[in-house]
Amino acid sequence: MAEEPTPASMSTVRFAHDVVVRQVGDEALAIKLTSEAAFSLNETAARVALLINDGLDLPVIIERLAREYGQSTDVVSAHVHELIADFDAKGLIEHSDRSAGP
Repeated sequence: MAEEPTPASMSTVRFAHDVVVRQVGDEALAIKLTSEAAFSLNETAARVALLINDGLDLPVIIERLAREYGQSTDVVSAHVHELIADFDAKGLIEHSDRSAGP
């Protein structure tokens, strides 16, 4: 049985096929259409969500946010992975590790 990837080991994260993310001012809403659940995202979580929607991999997102917020990549990585784990727990994302091959 294949081991489920953990957020720390993921390099690629995408929102699930039934999730839409819409920016509303500085914040965003993540809406899971099949359950009609909506999640309000603060400014930082919204930025991460929009970068995921842009198709960026986690290492790129982390580097970009570290530059934008003037923080170390270690600090940003911890926060991003915590957020991804929260998205995962809510069933909002799908993930893969591109290095694992086809």
